[in-house]
Amino acid sequence: MRFRGSKAAGSFCCDKEGSFELLVHCEADSTIHSYAEFNFGSVLSPHEAELFGDIAAYFIRHAVGLFVICVEPSTPRPTRRYRRLRSKADETLARRSIWLFTTTIEDLRRDPYWLNACEIARCAQADLTYADQSRIIDFLALEGQAAIMDCARRCRSSLDSCDAVLRLVSSGILAIDADTPLTTASLVRLQSGAPSGSPLTWL
Repeated sequence: MRFRGSKAAGSFCCDKEGSFELLVHCEADSTIHSYAEFNFGSVLSPHEAELFGDIAAYFIRHAVGLFVICVEPSTPRPTRRYRRLRSKADETLARRSIWLFTTTIEDLRRDPYWLNACEIARCAQADLTYADQSRIIDFLALEGQAAIMDCARRCRSSLDSCDAVLRLVSSGILAIDADTPLTTASLVRLQSGAPSGSPLTWL
């Protein structure tokens, strides 16, 4: 099955284990500017890269740097060759100032991050007029932060005003705390500067 993202051109094949979960988090994370599927053949020889052929991995352009996130398969690969080649890929990427992270499906599905990400990703391409976007931004510039519902009340033309607010979270215009369950009372604020704390809290 293929899914179309809002932060990267084209569509994505989510057949690999964990690929869909990665896509959802990338769509939902307001500090991710863009992402693309990562091919280990770009840092390893074709023969070496075959060992990683079924591993879901995305290249992410994040507000604080460049990352490759890959999902460990449910069947562990503790072989010496796998560890050696993963270390080689890590070193090659590090020389390009790209940081390789590994996660698991269990971590990607950890709540409240997962449920929040699903809801925000669902709204990534929601209907939002430029006038409504401007009203929300102007409102938050005065208030500092406000509940999603209060921001939604500024919308006059968008089909679903709460979805429109969450679209601004996905696109990086607004920020929200991801470590609490998402409701219409959740507070949002204008995204400004580099994010504080861990850059990828959902890992």
